[in-house]
Parts: sequence; C-alpha cells; structure tokens
Amino acid sequence: LDVKTSPARYSELHPACVAVAGLRDTVALLKSGAVSGECRTTCIPELVTEADIDAIGELLAGCRLWVLQQYVPHHAMDWSWQQREAYPRERLEALAARAAAYVEKVSLRGV
Repeated sequence: LDVKTSPARYSELHPACVAVAGLRDTVALLKSGAVSGECRTTCIPELVTEADIDAIGELLAGCRLWVLQQYVPHHAMDWSWQQREAYPRERLEALAARAAAYVEKVSLRGV
C-alpha cells in the first residue's frame, strides 16, 4: 500500500478532491490480516516531514511493516519535483526511528 503523505495533505497531490476514506478502508483491511502486504512511503522532502510521519503512523498503527523509501528526484514526473534534493541517509534513519513507534517493523529502502 503506497501511502504518499499524511491523510490531511493528500489534496496537495491532486487537483481534484481526494477520497481519503478509501485509504483508511484499505489500511483497515491490512490490519485485519485478511491479506498480507507492506505499507510504503516515499520520503519526498517537504511532503514527508516528522509531523507527517506521526500522522501516517497514527493511520498505520498496528500494521506489520512500514517501508520508508528514498526519494529519487529524476524519477519524478513533475519537473519542479526533479529539482528537490533527496533526504540524506541520516534524516531517513531518524524518520524510521520515529515511525517505529507505530508499527511492528520499519524498513528503509533505496539508501
């Protein structure tokens, strides 16, 4: 499950209204154990901050696995996002430590 940012910030990602209820329903399904999977957040600078990790963590509380992955600017479809610098490894590790308070396991990817 790709969780882009905190639920309150999803409207920043799309010009149309974003139905966050579907995200909450999907997270509930993962928590129920009916299906196995991972929750994944790409740590895009300015879009995923410490406060966002806390808000996402509250949503994911009780999930088994949350993967925080490194942002790769040249993969961004929007040119302005390609200009953003990825977080240094130390910042990702700090975000992972914060995320660990909410889920069973946190993993870093792409660092």
